[in-house]
Amino acid sequence: MPTKKTRAERARDEVEGAAITAINAALASVNQPELCAALLDMVKLAGINDIARRADMNRGSIYAALNHSGNPTLGVVLSLMNALNLTMHVDRSANGSPLVRRRVAPNHGHHAGVRVTRRLRSHKE
Repeated sequence: MPTKKTRAERARDEVEGAAITAINAALASVNQPELCAALLDMVKLAGINDIARRADMNRGSIYAALNHSGNPTLGVVLSLMNALNLTMHVDRSANGSPLVRRRVAPNHGHHAGVRVTRRLRSHKE
C-alpha cells in the first residue's frame, strides 16, 4: 500500500508538474528561451549538483547553456533531460505534413537534387 505524501512532497510534485508543462509548452511553440528557462527551473528543483554529476557536466556549463543568451546543443538538452529522468517524443503536428520535398538543381551542392524544407504557414491559414 503506497504511503501518503507529505505536504512538502505534494508541493514539490506540483512545482515539478508545472515545470514539465512549461517545457512541453516551449517545445510546442518552438520557443528556445522558454525551453531553456523551464529546463533550468527543473534542474534547480532537482538539485544542480546532482544533475551536473548525472549529466557529466559542470554547474557553470549548465548555467551558460540555459541562461537567457544560451544556445544549448541538442546533446546538452538530451543529457540534461536524461539526468532529470525526462523523455521526449515526436508527433506529427496538427497542421499536416511537416516536410515538403522540392526539386532543386543538382549543381547547388545538394545530394540527389532533393532538399527537405520546412513548410511555413501563410498568414491566411
